[in-house]
Amino acid sequence: MRLFFNLITSVFFCLLFASCKKTIELPELPSKTNPADTTAIAEPNLPDIVYDTLPSNLYPNGAPGSKPTPATYQETINQNFVITNVSVPTITPYLPAKGTANGAAVIICPGGGYAGLSSVQEGSDVALEFNKIGVTAFVLKYRLPSDIIMIDKSIGPLQDAQRAIQIVRRNADIGA
Repeated sequence: MRLFFNLITSVFFCLLFASCKKTIELPELPSKTNPADTTAIAEPNLPDIVYDTLPSNLYPNGAPGSKPTPATYQETINQNFVITNVSVPTITPYLPAKGTANGAAVIICPGGGYAGLSSVQEGSDVALEFNKIGVTAFVLKYRLPSDIIMIDKSIGPLQDAQRAIQIVRRNADIGA
């Protein structure tokens, strides 16, 4: 029952991020199907997702609106797999078993009350449950609001969610 609640909560937060009224202007991505499309993007090295369950950095050239990360601000993971002090946001793909993928995908934003990210209980465990029904899942490790590493802490997590959506859409095989 708890896993089901975590699943519903994670999907709710993902939908909340995706439909939030406060949007951040992100540049358009060039079309993958049209090599002649030279649409300018702020991050020319926007990463392709590597599908080997290793995390991919959302911003190879540094997160927008971020300050230099002090040496004392170190990312930590406690015994309950709660991540704190995130300064480098990533996205980790979880693929369903071969032959079971149904073409659907979801981005999972682990909860933690903006104090930490419950990376296993509300992240990878939820992703694996989605995999069981053929859904490709992506777990987002987003920056937590902090005046130490952000110019405006009210938009950092939203920027990360929007960038994750942008990257997943760019890497999707639409109609395949």
